[in-house]
Amino acid sequence: MIDGRAQLLTSLRAQFNADNHSLACSRVPWFRRITVPLRDDVCILGWLSRQTHLPQIYWSARDNSFESAGLGVAHRILAHGPGVNVSDDIFTLASEILAGSDEGVRFFGGMAFGERVQGAGEWADFGDVHFIVPRLEVWRRDGKTFLSCHLRDNDIDCTEENVLGFLEQVVFDDTLEDGLLEEPVSRDDKPTMEGWSENVSAALSAFASGELRKIVLARESIFDFRKPLRPMGLLNRLKRVTSDCFHFCVKFDTGSAFLGASPERLYAREGTRLASEAVAGTRPRGDSPSADDAAARELIDSEKDQREHDFVREAIMAALAPLTHSVDIDREPSLLKLARGQHLFSGIKGELKESTSDGCLVGALHPTPAVGGTPSADAVARIAELEPFGRGWYAGPIGWISADAAEMAVAIRSALVTQNQLSLFSGAGIVEGSTAEAEWLEIENKIGDFINIITSP
Repeated sequence: MIDGRAQLLTSLRAQFNADNHSLACSRVPWFRRITVPLRDDVCILGWLSRQTHLPQIYWSARDNSFESAGLGVAHRILAHGPGVNVSDDIFTLASEILAGSDEGVRFFGGMAFGERVQGAGEWADFGDVHFIVPRLEVWRRDGKTFLSCHLRDNDIDCTEENVLGFLEQVVFDDTLEDGLLEEPVSRDDKPTMEGWSENVSAALSAFASGELRKIVLARESIFDFRKPLRPMGLLNRLKRVTSDCFHFCVKFDTGSAFLGASPERLYAREGTRLASEAVAGTRPRGDSPSADDAAARELIDSEKDQREHDFVREAIMAALAPLTHSVDIDREPSLLKLARGQHLFSGIKGELKESTSDGCLVGALHPTPAVGGTPSADAVARIAELEPFGRGWYAGPIGWISADAAEMAVAIRSALVTQNQLSLFSGAGIVEGSTAEAEWLEIENKIGDFINIITSP
């Protein structure tokens, strides 16, 4: 990687020298992207784990076609407080910036589950919506790896001295050390099993009265350790046991890091081509091929799970109808098989209207009934009443957007790391026929990958 830094320094010096002679008479974009190749076997997560600069952001696609680590900030869009019109204002601003920038520039980030992050504390740095263009990005597309630096003209911080000084301080070592994890010293569930049973009972009463058809209830499980945790090492351990997932880690300006391995895409866009999906209905994987097949058959034949899945299918199709020229969904749900669980899955494809922005898509799709409920607004309001913790960014949209493409996942199967504390989040869809005991086991299974990596060598 040292060769990559040397090449980038040379390119940046040439760029700044050219600007001194021609900037006054040239029309330059919002962001220029200076890119040099790296060796293809660079450990991108390892490189990010070595850095001390913030922000730090990591993303890898579910099919491993794209992986990126961003360091520092060339531009930030942050909204923190009530009344933020995320869909219109924030994404519109990002789109305007991207339209005037070099090809390949991306905003990385995400947003909270609800209208605002509750309180401050460990979620204070995240805000309601937070996207950055990183100063430096190491990224891999289809097996080829690159190092890019983003420059913004008329930015008082984007001077030759500041940018080259920043680059000189970056560590160009990609060795990743997981570090040994000790057993947690304590665990605290919010809610407890007793509180969970009360919440499920409240949900069933809401179904009986006709107030709700479905609600997704969640739990926060807090583990304390004797020593501070290393988020990137933790994510690397998680990646080993969670194939076919989106992997992410966001660490903004102080100590808290939000990371996870989500199986669920909110949407992907290439030009006007759209892909989304409905994922709802769950069973654990069996410990033998015959047991696995039996669990799959039970899921497919379950009227309750099919009904839960149908709520999600119907809501997404209704949300996308006014935004698309055409939209199609799989005729019947199939199975999405993961390391520890299997889900009912329906793929969705569509052709977007030219006027449909990423803000429109996020505003229409989030929260889906897979993480909120049906009707959506009523379910989200009841979630805020029933859950004894603030969701923060758990179950919110997370990912990246560029001028010609975007991909956003749903930040489930996720965790917040704050010094020596690890908060794990998991939820379950509650519909008529659900039982507190079965749904408690489901959310415990969903954090099983995390439990394994923090309790094994």
